[in-house]
Amino acid sequence: MTAQLVIDQYGQGFAARWDELVDWQRRLEVEGDFLDRVVAGTSPGRALFDIACGTGFHAAHFSRSGYSVDASDGSAEMVERARANLAALGTGVRVERLSWEDLRPLSVPRYDAVICLGSSMPHAGAGQRRTLLRRVHDLLRVGGVLLVDHRNFDYIVDHQQMPPGRSVYAGNVEVSLVASDQATTSFGYRYADGFFRTLTVESLRFDQIREELRGAGFGRIDSFGDQRPRSSADDSGFFLHRAVRTAPDAPPAHDEEAVQP
Repeated sequence: MTAQLVIDQYGQGFAARWDELVDWQRRLEVEGDFLDRVVAGTSPGRALFDIACGTGFHAAHFSRSGYSVDASDGSAEMVERARANLAALGTGVRVERLSWEDLRPLSVPRYDAVICLGSSMPHAGAGQRRTLLRRVHDLLRVGGVLLVDHRNFDYIVDHQQMPPGRSVYAGNVEVSLVASDQATTSFGYRYADGFFRTLTVESLRFDQIREELRGAGFGRIDSFGDQRPRSSADDSGFFLHRAVRTAPDAPPAHDEEAVQP
């Protein structure tokens, strides 16, 4: 997959309808408290960078939680929507259009947290992902955390159906599996008025992203499935990984047993 293909998939009105899929209030009830707990090593008021902000849901949440938030997205339509949403909420979040190849600090030289949520990481191919994760590692201060989540592609590829676990998307939109193999997976999004789009992403496995995070230099990785600690893939709907940048001169650490945040 290429960055341009990813951006084009959200064009022609799809980004404008993304908030219907998210349903901000219901999604906040689903994951707001959990996200606050997993990012808790960074105190409110510190710097957070949302590098796949979409229409602005997570940037808005962390801004309201007391973080100083920068945000970016590769889709021009997503950036336009995020700016409107975040301005209406009076957040003061800075939003820029940046591809992951051009990712750079916006307001501070180093961040206390970087987030890449909404199953955004599978939009990148393996080579692009490795480069991106190294760049994110460099964006973080020592002790800073990266949060990255993704759909359960282990279950989807192996069972050729959507997993029974919980979805973070709370809107009244039917999400279906169109096709899936070891390389890519396509989902269908059908809205109540008949609007339909497909979205194709990489089939990113649980162990694969953990290995890539280790390869990028992250010293500790805690993983969660549907907000419960997990050490391997199961039937959860979504996985989230919390990766910590450790001191540059520290030897690589073995993964510790995942603990409840």
